Amino acid sequence: MKCEKVQGQLPAYQAEALGWLARRRLAAHLRQCEGCRRELRALERTVALLHHAGSTAPVPDVTAAVMERVRREPVPAYRPRRTRVLVLVPAALAVLVALVAQFSLRDPWGSTPVDAIGAAYLEEYAQFRATQEIGDSTGILLLASELVDEPN
Repeated sequence: MKCEKVQGQLPAYQAEALGWLARRRLAAHLRQCEGCRRELRALERTVALLHHAGSTAPVPDVTAAVMERVRREPVPAYRPRRTRVLVLVPAALAVLVALVAQFSLRDPWGSTPVDAIGAAYLEEYAQFRATQEIGDSTGILLLASELVDEPN
């Protein structure tokens, strides 16, 4: 067997989790290889230390001192988050101002300043064209087409 494979199987060998044939082959290799025996001894020492470390209890004086210090620590005061209010109030006011501006500038009968300017222009233009000499049919057609109200 190769040492890499044996060293990968040492934890199972130490825990007696290998089958009888694999255990027998590994034992034969360990009898011949000093490096793998050293690895097995190091693994056994590590497992023993871990078992010993798990059985010791923490020192009661340290636990009591830490718990006392935690009790003396001041509890931070709860502060409600007011950032939402600080953001939502100005936003709501801006929307309200925009709505008031939108509806207060509208004409209740639906005409806009642009419509009034357009109507005044057409009236003035029609008066201008009426004072012009009508010498050909093109002028009459232009005047008639400008006065016809086209559907939107």
